[in-house]
Amino acid sequence: MGVNIAVIGSRAFKHRDAIARWFGESWCETDHLVTGGAGGVDSWAAECAAIHGDEPTIIRPDYARFPVEKFGRDYAAKERNKMIVDSSTLVKAFWDGATIILTNPVTFLVVAVIAAVAYAGGIRSGVGLD
Repeated sequence: MGVNIAVIGSRAFKHRDAIARWFGESWCETDHLVTGGAGGVDSWAAECAAIHGDEPTIIRPDYARFPVEKFGRDYAAKERNKMIVDSSTLVKAFWDGATIILTNPVTFLVVAVIAAVAYAGGIRSGVGLD
């Protein structure tokens, strides 16, 4: 049985081949991708999922629901990040090794998935961080 897998990463991550390699080695035909749709890792993962026969779920920030004028610049993105985590069983994060700001989805999701894996006692291959 497949799982919902979030594939996320820093926009500074430049190793598209690592994402394709991970899909080739780890993706099951029943898996489903959940991602944020940003350029770089998110869009490359969506392309790989499509190649493997999946129609990914893209969760974008909802600025209509959380307007910048009322909630601030990062709020909609943070809410989107929570939705990605809540919609996924496993999170695979591709990190550039340097991006550390708290509003970055990698930081948020990796912390969340570590907690989820600890709670669930491990999920398939556990936390993935490349």
